[in-house]
Amino acid sequence: MIQPVRETNIGRRPGESAAAYHAFRTYCELGPYRSIRAAWHRHRGDCGKSETPAPGHWNTWSVKFNWGDRALAFDAEREAVKLAARAEAIRKSEERKFEIEDWAALKRRVEHDYHQSTRPRR
Repeated sequence: MIQPVRETNIGRRPGESAAAYHAFRTYCELGPYRSIRAAWHRHRGDCGKSETPAPGHWNTWSVKFNWGDRALAFDAEREAVKLAARAEAIRKSEERKFEIEDWAALKRRVEHDYHQSTRPRR
């Protein structure tokens, strides 16, 4: 599951209409190989099957509201979230490994002590 990205990087800009912002979010969600045409087709729900180009106002919006740089910030933030999640998973895994090692060492000590206490004395 992809983690949410902070709105500060990609939030709606002053003067950006709801329609323009929705178009930008569609563009952003396509990932690093995004294009305005692909976003338009995703928006329309035709998954690029049609040759219909994106309407001119999408290109205007992309320039006016700096879609390229904002999408790069979106990608960077998304990657940072993924890396942080991986780091946390590794930390938890290492923590669990140490707990298991501690329990194994304790078990060995208990078994050793038990065998020492049950061994006949000379």
